[in-house]
Amino acid sequence: MVYEVRRLSQVVKAEVCKTSIGGSNPPVALMRHDAVVMFIDTDCAICVSGAAYLERQLSELDIRSTQEYEVLSAFGIDLHQAQKSIHVIDKHGRVLKDIDAVKYLGKLVGWPNWLLNVIEFKPVKLVGKLVYYLISRNRSRLSELYEAVVNGR
Repeated sequence: MVYEVRRLSQVVKAEVCKTSIGGSNPPVALMRHDAVVMFIDTDCAICVSGAAYLERQLSELDIRSTQEYEVLSAFGIDLHQAQKSIHVIDKHGRVLKDIDAVKYLGKLVGWPNWLLNVIEFKPVKLVGKLVYYLISRNRSRLSELYEAVVNGR
């Protein structure tokens, strides 16, 4: 199956197929062998701003909207869950979400190893998940505040 993938700066054709990884059959985007796919809420200013930053840092990143239902479905991602938090498909076709997705992207952009290790420390990871949940749950209001600050209102 071929999907048009809307990236912030271009349109790419992507073939989605099944492959066996770790005993399961997750779909994998074959846009390029090194592709990382990130689904974001394109109505969220904070999400779009973060995605634009990541796009400048990572040439292998393909950014997709959570409104692309067929593509979400092809990766086995529930629309309701996708709208609650960030979802990333890593280079091996695994679905990562929440703080795990943030950590993965941080590793790709070169966060220091000590920070990546701290994030894995269970109490820190639990606090990180809570903070992520609170930001994600309130992203509409936070986006309005973010836009007001950025636009000087």
